[in-house]
Amino acid sequence: MFRAEEWRFRPGGSKPCLDIRKNPGNHAARFLDADELVRLGRSLDAHEAEWPEAIAAIRLLAFTGWD
Repeated sequence: MFRAEEWRFRPGGSKPCLDIRKNPGNHAARFLDADELVRLGRSLDAHEAEWPEAIAAIRLLAFTGWD
């Protein structure tokens, strides 16, 4: 929305979420435990034939410790 306003595709100050405040909650990192990793792997294996690119992307994120 910022760029749309900057490039004058939208009028200034027209962002729909302008008055919404961010959640001040705790942003602690959470990692999958061993059981969750096994279940994720099984689920990815089960769907790899349907969506090979998506599964590859999820595996890459999981193996590299996405944040």
